[in-house]
Amino acid sequence: MFRKFFATLLLTLLLTLTASTVDAEGTFQQVYNAENFSAGLKADQAIDESFNTPDGKLRFQLRKLANASADKRMHVIARLDDKKVYDEHFPDAYPAYSFRVIKNVADSRLFYVIESGERALLLGYLPVNGKMAVYIDSQNYYHKDNTSPTIVVTRNGYVIMAFENSNRNTSARYLFTWDADKQWFAYRDLGTYNYLIAHDRQN
Repeated sequence: MFRKFFATLLLTLLLTLTASTVDAEGTFQQVYNAENFSAGLKADQAIDESFNTPDGKLRFQLRKLANASADKRMHVIARLDDKKVYDEHFPDAYPAYSFRVIKNVADSRLFYVIESGERALLLGYLPVNGKMAVYIDSQNYYHKDNTSPTIVVTRNGYVIMAFENSNRNTSARYLFTWDADKQWFAYRDLGTYNYLIAHDRQN
């Protein structure tokens, strides 16, 4: 019990210290969550959602393919005002794919998380090139074997990527803050915690 309390206190202190160097653009909120959505899809079914953004209406379609190779079982297309800005295939995933949307409350910009038990991505529309950009890819960050990545927003409004082993209740975490000048995410290694990020995340 003491360890859990100490870990929570340490995370709060780290986030408070980080917040002192970051303005309001570091505060995020989850606005949409389809947890493990692909598990409920039949072959060739999709979730189809549209979101109002500062750049226009962005529509996401995430379709589970039936007659595709194992490395192309999930087809993700994004359109901004009917212009295609993203088109990618993803492999079969265990246990399933999740899709969530988070908002930067400072400027209403939206970011989109696509994750499975093996990989987590955070995407966002980049006006300068008129396409979606990959801001965070779990494959580019150090993590131990037998851990699964997840990207969430905490209850106090921070973007965290965690690599977790649920059998051991371990959670290695990276904190991401938005740099308005660079128009990109900066990150900090928070170390490993002895409880899962579900305890801290927004619902």
